[in-house]
Amino acid sequence: MAWRYSLASLLILLFLGLTADIAGADGYSALRQPVSARATAINGAYIAETGDVSSLLWNPAGLQQINSLRGGISFQQHLLDVNATELLGARPLWKGVIGIGIDYWNYGQFEQRDRQGNITGSDVNAYEGWLTTGYSYPLAENIALGLSLQFFHRNLADHTSTVLFWNLGWQRVYPAQQLSLGITAARWGTHLGSSDLGSEPFPKQLIAGVTKQLAHLPLKLFLDGEYQVNDSAVRALLGGEFTITETDNLFLRFGVSTDRVQQQTQVVGADFFAGTAFGLGFRLGGYQIDYGLQTYGGAGMIHAVTLKNLPLK
Repeated sequence: MAWRYSLASLLILLFLGLTADIAGADGYSALRQPVSARATAINGAYIAETGDVSSLLWNPAGLQQINSLRGGISFQQHLLDVNATELLGARPLWKGVIGIGIDYWNYGQFEQRDRQGNITGSDVNAYEGWLTTGYSYPLAENIALGLSLQFFHRNLADHTSTVLFWNLGWQRVYPAQQLSLGITAARWGTHLGSSDLGSEPFPKQLIAGVTKQLAHLPLKLFLDGEYQVNDSAVRALLGGEFTITETDNLFLRFGVSTDRVQQQTQVVGADFFAGTAFGLGFRLGGYQIDYGLQTYGGAGMIHAVTLKNLPLK
């Protein structure tokens, strides 16, 4: 069957290829892009973070410190006007914590055209979405094992893919030292059904991270190291969160990564910030609002906003 996409559809495929090149050779690149504004602002260095509902998507063992019903909603504007929405929730259940999340990436609606530019059919929607469910189980005090499953579906006109991914994580928390360690085997999977996009390799990763609240500075550091299994590539991520006020209600965040080298586009000025991220967080009452910005050099910027409730005291 002849390809029948408009120029806008080609831009969608360009976006998928661009993000795959940035993150590595694997497909399903949206799975590795944080939608949460806080995770976006620290460049996704989230493997060792604990007690945050967003841990469901990075290291399910990180749900272990959640002691009440938690939830959050995030919106993100990605490159080429791609938009993402994320809903997350978690609560204690039995001896551990269960989490559930829905992610939806909307690439827009486009006309189907032949090679001569003639309209050949009705408009088509291009999107990706996945349902995530996970559970964190305590192995011992401050040690947890987590497992999450992701039911992923992609629809790009004639291209479809349905996959079951799984993530296995471990986490150790040292409360006295305000230190946590995390390890995750991420995004292994099996095809449930697909068309010609089904041949894309899964974005399998082994990730280790550490999170540390510094003793004499109002700064929390996040450091992750990623090994991408399919192409044997290594990536490092570093993030920081400054607590600006003594009442712990205003935060300034930053992130950098070794993607900075791959994201150079020879655009003077824009390339200076390639591979970096920034953000703010503000607490009001029982809620927190976060904003995150991540740069891809001359390719553009990502903007994310999150609203979530805070833990009970």
